[in-house]
Amino acid sequence: MALEVAYSFNSDYADSAKGRTITSTGNSAIVSGGQTGNGLGKTGATMPLLPAAALAALQSDDRTIMLDAKGDLFTWWVRFNDSVFGSGMWGILNLNDGGGMKVQARDNTGSHNLATRPAAASPGAAWHNYCATYVRSTGVITLYKDGASASTASFAAGTQLSTSADSIDLAEWSTTGAAIDNLRLYSHALTAAEVAAVAGTRVAQVEPPWPVPPMAQFGTFR
Repeated sequence: MALEVAYSFNSDYADSAKGRTITSTGNSAIVSGGQTGNGLGKTGATMPLLPAAALAALQSDDRTIMLDAKGDLFTWWVRFNDSVFGSGMWGILNLNDGGGMKVQARDNTGSHNLATRPAAASPGAAWHNYCATYVRSTGVITLYKDGASASTASFAAGTQLSTSADSIDLAEWSTTGAAIDNLRLYSHALTAAEVAAVAGTRVAQVEPPWPVPPMAQFGTFR
């Protein structure tokens, strides 16, 4: 259980958690105008890839995706992709059906059954934080927006999510300008309090493995 990758996109694709650098496709770019500093932008639709070591670590029982997003780009933002099945097994996408940003989660059966997608309003012109968590013991998927729970969906308690993805990719669009910033992926499910503490904060140069509570909650030190 850990923070597996953390990308600030301020100057490069380096990972502040465990050194798992993103592979740029040539269609991705670090551009100005991020939520905090620079952000991830695009010049074409081909998606940057997260390294295989991250894929192996992140196909765990419990999972979390957190990112800052901007724009109404109707496609995948983060996708755990199964190229044989031809679909995303886990991730965040924006669907042009009035539902906005949604979590897609499929189980680990051969048919890859899909849970009802929890949804939240699209980010639009302003930056917003989105976080998706899955807790296997309860089967509950939760989508947070700006640190607050927006909606949930459920598999049966104990359902394992798919482990058949063969890549993790992000930003499937060619619209220019910064659209993703401060991307974090965990191999455990953040609690509601942890989501609220981290949402919208800048990825640090060396990211702690767990959300750090504000010092104010411990009172005054003398």
